Amino acid sequence: MLGVIQQELQALKNDNQTLHADNQTLHSELESLKGDRASGGPPPGSQLPKKSGTLSARPDPVQVTVNPVTPVPLATPERFTGDNAKFSSFMTQCKLHFLCRPYAFPDDSAKVAFTISYLSGNAAQWAVPMVENDDPILYSFSNFQHEMRKMFAKHSCVQAADSEILSLRQGSKDLLSYLSDFKRLVVETSWPREKRGSLFYKGLNEELKDALSQIVDPPEDWEQLIDLVVKIDRRLGERKGERAKGGRFLFIKPFEKKNQNKPHADKSTFENPEPMQIGGIRGPLTKEEKERRRQLNLCLYCGKPGHFAKDCSAKPKVKRVALTTTALETESSDQEN
Repeated sequence: MLGVIQQELQALKNDNQTLHADNQTLHSELESLKGDRASGGPPPGSQLPKKSGTLSARPDPVQVTVNPVTPVPLATPERFTGDNAKFSSFMTQCKLHFLCRPYAFPDDSAKVAFTISYLSGNAAQWAVPMVENDDPILYSFSNFQHEMRKMFAKHSCVQAADSEILSLRQGSKDLLSYLSDFKRLVVETSWPREKRGSLFYKGLNEELKDALSQIVDPPEDWEQLIDLVVKIDRRLGERKGERAKGGRFLFIKPFEKKNQNKPHADKSTFENPEPMQIGGIRGPLTKEEKERRRQLNLCLYCGKPGHFAKDCSAKPKVKRVALTTTALETESSDQEN
């Protein structure tokens, strides 16, 4: 009997040692997972221990497929040989590619290289020294365009645009028309950015200038100034509409108090009721008052004898805008009769 008990105790000790070893393994795997999460992943070349029935292997990362950007179908620019008449159209075609395919032109040097690739003849010869000498102008598209404009644009057209923008005035035109002309001439003349705001302000009409004078610190940037002027012009238009709608004259029907239930009311107030007058024009009469004035041959307007409402001298000589109510229409027909 004692031997059987000792055998069972030994088996329990063995099981306890096995459980302790498994616990140590699980603890080690848990600490390893915590370290991977803090560092963003396991170190290169290392593998997590795998144990059946405890922790499973990590799943494979999800594969995400990104569709490539579909390019906008654009015609290739026509090669520019240096013809002054075709300079503006050539630059417009190049800028369309920059606008619709920004991923293909990450910087100014890419834009300049694209433009030069479509030069031929005299225009290509003009760009050769820049490329061979690695001219800094190749890294600024605005400077490169400015040099091209000076070389190949029609100087007579540029001078005419300069004169036009200096004399441009809004006058009686709406702001949108003036703004469209101004932006077109700014592009054609390459007017310096820091001077565009003052030039734009100079051509505004007096009403908008007066509104801008109320602003303590107007923006200096010409695009911000344009946005502000557009908002002011819109608000001025709304205000004009408000003033136009506020010029009407409407009748206000007097509130009739019912004093019949009051025990101490003065009976004289009911014998000759006087209609309410607002702005010199009385309100509508009650049905009882109309009947009383007809029986006594009194004027339906002032209540005095000897004349009718249409000949009443107390009636104001102003044009009235009556509300379309049944009571006012009935009163008007009674006075005419």
